[in-house]
Amino acid sequence: MRLVLLAAALCALIPSVVLAQDAGCPPGEACDADAAGAVPVDVEAQVDVQVEADEAECFPACRAGFLCNAGQCVEACNPPCGAGTTCSAAATCEPDAPAEAADGGAERDGGYAIGAGVLGIVMAALTVGLHVVSDVGVNNYWVDIGLGWGGIGLPFLTAPIIGGGALSASGPGVTGIVPLRVGAWIAYGLYVIGAVGGAIYAADHSGAVPEELMITLAVAGVTTELAFAVDAIYTGAQANEPVAAVPVASLVTSPNGVTGAMLGALGRY
Repeated sequence: MRLVLLAAALCALIPSVVLAQDAGCPPGEACDADAAGAVPVDVEAQVDVQVEADEAECFPACRAGFLCNAGQCVEACNPPCGAGTTCSAAATCEPDAPAEAADGGAERDGGYAIGAGVLGIVMAALTVGLHVVSDVGVNNYWVDIGLGWGGIGLPFLTAPIIGGGALSASGPGVTGIVPLRVGAWIAYGLYVIGAVGGAIYAADHSGAVPEELMITLAVAGVTTELAFAVDAIYTGAQANEPVAAVPVASLVTSPNGVTGAMLGALGRY
């Protein structure tokens, strides 16, 4: 009887052992139903996938308004922002800030250029008046001498102030009329030398100056003042608004021929 029971128990145990071995379970250990049909997991493959996912992250990090997607920074706003707007950190389209000028936003400053130009015209007219009155005479020797030296001294004192007007202006594109400015300063230097020489001569001749030297100084002084005035006005106009002005020297004609000349600058002021 015992042999019969033992044989029956062995017959019942053999199928369980076979199934456990087919499922990959150790003999004698129970396996649940899911494990019996599970596919073995490749741990190394999982690690490789995780590394690739980490490498796909954007580096360096995307700036505000962008998100990292598959290793690329894409705009956070959906749909994308149109022209003239930028996606903000809050994922909203905001108007672009005004772009700075190519010159860095530097501003123009006219200084006292326009005022210096007006002063130059007034001083040139006054210089001419003093020389004319001195030449015509007022029937007083010392008054005539004083008026003549007033015509010489006026450009001597005021020309640097007028010329400094153009130099006081600054900013991108504010250049003035450089050739005219250089020529005016050279003429002023020669004028100073002539005026000092005339003063030395006058000291030994009771204040009198040769007529030729007086005429030369008068022309040089007025020309210097006008040249500085034109440069100052032009430079001030550039500082206030870009203009296409150009210096102009033209002859004034009449039916009888040439009667004079005109120096000026054409443009918008």
